[in-house]
Amino acid sequence: MELEKGKKKNRLTLYIFIALLAGIILGFILNKNYVGTENTKITEAETAQKEAATVAKKYEFVTDSAALKNLKAAKSSVEENLAKALADLVKSPGDAQLAAGIRMWKDSAKQVQNSLAGLCDTASVQYKELVKYRDALGVKKNEAIKARDKKLDWFTILADIFIRLIKMIVAPLVFTTLVVGVAKLGDIKAVGRIGGKTLLWFISASLMSLLLGMILVNIF
Repeated sequence: MELEKGKKKNRLTLYIFIALLAGIILGFILNKNYVGTENTKITEAETAQKEAATVAKKYEFVTDSAALKNLKAAKSSVEENLAKALADLVKSPGDAQLAAGIRMWKDSAKQVQNSLAGLCDTASVQYKELVKYRDALGVKKNEAIKARDKKLDWFTILADIFIRLIKMIVAPLVFTTLVVGVAKLGDIKAVGRIGGKTLLWFISASLMSLLLGMILVNIF
């Protein structure tokens, strides 16, 4: 009997290993042949997007750091004065002088913003063309991803069916396992003790997995 159990365990391990290999091989075949065109389009679009972003950085880079510092200080001052003027207008609604001051600070804020934009060459025709080209690449990439997902819908349906079958069998499996386990216990008092230990292990494992997941998410 023990030899038969050992053989069954070995067979189960072998079946799992075969399934892993078959899954990897089938995925590789699908990647290269079935959705190879879409994957190539996605890769080409991503590469072109990176190249366009690298070229665009040259236009976005500010060479005059002193002017940038002064304009940022001016922007902060204008925003503070505008906020103060708005607060004063709330306290004294209908004050024409305050309203005129708010319009003046808003115009100043626009001028400072335009000056900040003028420090880099983002207003040039070349930069605008790069932005359009980058956006067009993004659209092509999304279209290729949708086409690939559509081709693999049939395989996703099979995976969903399999997962739902597993979910369907979990509840009866747990129920029957508990019924058999409790029925085989000689001392009925041990049920509460074993149940408490089971719940403690379950809660501890859940907390550990959640904590580990939060740590990894924050790190990566």
